[in-house]
Amino acid sequence: MIYLDSAIIEEAQTAVKLGWIKGITTNPTLLKKSPLSPEKNLKLTNSN
Repeated sequence: MIYLDSAIIEEAQTAVKLGWIKGITTNPTLLKKSPLSPEKNLKLTNSN
């Protein structure tokens, strides 16, 4: 299992479905690339 380094919710959902994700990490640069606000993105990431 590995950690996914992303801020794209769809990437995280796909990785979780594949079953090889132990956790998700992110950073301000990745959050800026997301179409969602950082606050909404982090809330959605933490709820999954």
